[in-house]
Amino acid sequence: MGKCTGMHCSMNCQMYLLIMLAVVILSGTESVEQIHSRSRRSLIDFGNMVGCTTGRNPLDYLNYGCYCGLGGNGKILDAVDRCCYNHDNCYRQLRKRRLCTTFALYLTSYDYNCPAKCSSKNKGCSRGLCRCDRQVARCFKRNKYNPKLKNINKNKIC
Repeated sequence: MGKCTGMHCSMNCQMYLLIMLAVVILSGTESVEQIHSRSRRSLIDFGNMVGCTTGRNPLDYLNYGCYCGLGGNGKILDAVDRCCYNHDNCYRQLRKRRLCTTFALYLTSYDYNCPAKCSSKNKGCSRGLCRCDRQVARCFKRNKYNPKLKNINKNKIC
């Protein structure tokens, strides 16, 4: 990802800033129990599903390893990083099969109940997103989180 400086941000950088702004604004406004069964935007759905399934703060997984967070490349560092790699591929398949546009991946809401049970009301892109997010949330729960892989220097390690 390119540097974000002044008015000269790359498209990836702009998307990253938009996502981070949404996470900062919307995180912590309600408890997971209050909102886990209502429709929300996909990014918030994803964070809340991860939180209620793993018991961890979903931001723990942002910038973890080489694949957790925006983008991803290089070697897979552990099982949690592999979860993120597979999640990226799941989203890629939704785009490839034209179930979701890139924009829709981050803005489409879906219904679920904790821990990670998608509603049968979800259709199309919502259904696919919920399944991808459920898969990664369960994967995170099954695998050990390594705090040493949070905020690593991706240019050196990946």
